[in-house]
Amino acid sequence: MFRSPKLRWLLFALLLATLPACLSVQSLNSSDPHVLHHHNWWNYYERGRLYLREKKFPNALGDFQTAIGLHPGARYPYKQDRWRARTYGMHMMEGYFPHRELGICLFELNRPQEALSFLETSLEMEPSARAKFYLNRVRRELSTATDSPRIELAGVPQWTNQRIQTLQGTVRGNNPVAELSINGLPEFIELAEKQIVFKRVLPLSEGSNRLSIVSANLNGQRAKTNLLIMADWQSPQISLRYVIPSASGHEISLFIQDNFHLARVHVNDHALAPGAKEYTFRGQLALDE
Repeated sequence: MFRSPKLRWLLFALLLATLPACLSVQSLNSSDPHVLHHHNWWNYYERGRLYLREKKFPNALGDFQTAIGLHPGARYPYKQDRWRARTYGMHMMEGYFPHRELGICLFELNRPQEALSFLETSLEMEPSARAKFYLNRVRRELSTATDSPRIELAGVPQWTNQRIQTLQGTVRGNNPVAELSINGLPEFIELAEKQIVFKRVLPLSEGSNRLSIVSANLNGQRAKTNLLIMADWQSPQISLRYVIPSASGHEISLFIQDNFHLARVHVNDHALAPGAKEYTFRGQLALDE
């Protein structure tokens, strides 16, 4: 059969011509998500996310680098981090963060200094909680500071007649501040910074109010400040005990009391600082001419 050499060569050539087409169809029908059928930037990004979930960090790293054009291979690499990125036509991709994911890969590969740059770039382009979480981890890894945070408060009175007190200040540190709580209630700090400004309005109880401020940096060094504010909502009471006329005026006796503390007492030109809850004043008051 097919004794003619020319006919055999013709059939062999036809077989070779059909093989690439068969292989192409087979590859296109492949269900393996790791096989790329197209080479657009979003194809590399999606496969990179798959590798990242599988903890295949070197593979994911290469795909994210290709997606943003650091490595060749992707058609029209897209170099921006955006929550929504247009792929083609009216099609949109939700949650496109290649710099962020690239930074995470570098962190997992013990390359925190390189990860820092990509995570910071991602936050500048499009803020995300995931980027802030890993940036905190990277900064903790790179930090060499060992000092505790410093809590600086604006003027806080020891005594007040108000029913609320605004507590405001700043926490600073060479190591970024990651935690801050006031009276056990934490302030929301998503991204650790070397300077955190805070402001909290606190209700007061009559009498003594003890306030506690606790802060910690990324490495766990802590600082604590305690305050005592006395809230006095009642005015002092003054009782006239007697008035005795005299040649030069009147001799009087006053009984003054407060539920907490008498800071100052003024009787005409007499200025006193009793420093107690009760005080009796006896003296002469000159007659007006």
